[in-house]
Amino acid sequence: MLAGLGGILVWQIVTRSFAAYLALEAPAAALELQPGEPTALVRAADNTLNPRVAEAAEAAEGAAGTVARQVLDERSSPSDENRLGGLSELALKAAAAKLPLDAKQAAPATGKAADSALSEQDRAQIRAQAEQALVEDPLNAQALRILGQLAVGAGDETRAAKLMRAAADRSLGESVAVYWMMQHSLKDKDYAQTVAYADTFLRKRPQFVQHAIPLLDAMAESGDKAAVDALQKKLAQDPPWRQRFFAQLPGHSKDARTPLNLLLSIKGTAAPPSAADLGPYLSFLVNNKLYELAYYTWLQFLPADVLGRIGFLDNGDFEDAPSGLPFDWVITPGAGVSIDIAERPDTADAHALLLELGPGRADFGGVSQLLLLTPGKYQLKGKIKGELRGKRGLQWSIDCAGGGPSLGEAPMFVGLAPTWTDFDITFTVPEEGCRAQELRLALAARSASEQLVSGSVWYDDLQIKRAADAGTSTP
Repeated sequence: MLAGLGGILVWQIVTRSFAAYLALEAPAAALELQPGEPTALVRAADNTLNPRVAEAAEAAEGAAGTVARQVLDERSSPSDENRLGGLSELALKAAAAKLPLDAKQAAPATGKAADSALSEQDRAQIRAQAEQALVEDPLNAQALRILGQLAVGAGDETRAAKLMRAAADRSLGESVAVYWMMQHSLKDKDYAQTVAYADTFLRKRPQFVQHAIPLLDAMAESGDKAAVDALQKKLAQDPPWRQRFFAQLPGHSKDARTPLNLLLSIKGTAAPPSAADLGPYLSFLVNNKLYELAYYTWLQFLPADVLGRIGFLDNGDFEDAPSGLPFDWVITPGAGVSIDIAERPDTADAHALLLELGPGRADFGGVSQLLLLTPGKYQLKGKIKGELRGKRGLQWSIDCAGGGPSLGEAPMFVGLAPTWTDFDITFTVPEEGCRAQELRLALAARSASEQLVSGSVWYDDLQIKRAADAGTSTP
């Protein structure tokens, strides 16, 4: 009798623990082992309600289901230690079967779209499984969310709100419930709750930022002060998703100034916009040839001491660390080239642009700056020092931005300049077709063999002036 009781006890332990193990990977098999297993119940209901995830789980179901079938076969001899050991080995193999990444990143399905293809019988089964799971586990957030989705599909928004809110309150990981509550709160004009749910959703699922952006953008462009204030307050706290938000927002906004208004609203806070926040917006404006708005935006976030020194060319003495933003120096690294803002060896506390190329092939990405010059005649001046050996050398050029015509090129440097030497270039910005310009330093190589260079070169004291004010040109 003791042996029989021991066998029954071992069987109960095996089936219950193994059912819990299989619940996520093979819910149908787990329910055969333990019909009331709550995790398996909600997973089975979820797979029926949200078939996109269920389809992605088929591979995992197959691998883990094989293990479960063998567990069921053991009912005739539950005390066989060798067979139980074999099952443990198979369980490890089943653990390797995981959901594909795209299933985990599927867009949240919150209701009607999720159950539109279900029959009444399917809905009844899903409801029964979720309700049974709540009997076994009254705080099961997934079961509450499933019932909430069914309520959404049935058009019962009041019941859906209660269930979704309960699911979100019990588990912040229930992203479908949190996302639905974000939509529901926005519809009810409860903007503080909308932003709170958005914050939760984006902290847990940052890869889904594109699904939250339209809702937050609707708040920003609503013209409702309460909505805008709620969003600005959260952005001023610098949540971890803020950079992604500003990167995605320009592509969703109807008004190109909406991101600027939000950026300006947090300018004076404890966490003002960083270059990472500004960069995507400025790039968006430049790519869409909104150069004037981009330049105005860039100016708004410069420190006061830097703003007072802005000329036609920014930071031509290289005394400030480049931000990498348009209208500042953009340094593109490349193989075989080292680019740095370094201290000048001949002048204390002064800096210059230093390039070290080769020896060997140099794939130089370039140093550039976007300009906004009005039509007229200008002169670029600068100083150079160093030595460069190769068939071709370094060269400054200025072109109209956006694929426009070339405006001019400075003499190519190759050879030796042991002391600081002046160089200049005079160019004219035409009346039309050149609203913005790009100044660029590049290796003037026309073939792979001409990329074989070696040496180091310094540049400093770059400036652009109108030709009438520039003085006599250097030969």
